[in-house]
Amino acid sequence: MGAHFLEEFALNFNGWALQMLHAPVSSEDFHLTNAAVAMYCIGCAAIGWRSPSIALSGAGIGVVNAIGFHTGSSLLFLAYTPGTTTSVLLFLPTAVVVYRAARKDGVLTRRALLVSLGVGVLWHLFMGGVFAIKYFAPLYP
Repeated sequence: MGAHFLEEFALNFNGWALQMLHAPVSSEDFHLTNAAVAMYCIGCAAIGWRSPSIALSGAGIGVVNAIGFHTGSSLLFLAYTPGTTTSVLLFLPTAVVVYRAARKDGVLTRRALLVSLGVGVLWHLFMGGVFAIKYFAPLYP
């Protein structure tokens, strides 16, 4: 995750967000979001196979981040989205390893897979919704 956050920071994700999404992402928002994702994924790892759906949701966030957000944004805008390289080269292979390990250990059910990917989608929708409200329809101007 650290390499991904570093790529986004070094390649000016905030500038990309302003230019492409017209969202003035602050440095604080950038760091807070990345810290929240990191802490959530650490919690998922700590839970382990006691709750496979939750444990695998960290991998689900990575899959959605790589395919849905970074690769999808790059294709949609026909411009490189900072973070795409590390999300594709690190998050996707890690998710494959994690899902294979879950299958090998007998805890990868269809439900666990769908819940983990669903959490990944919901996490990104939640973040997008919160920042859409903050930047485009502030509750407290």
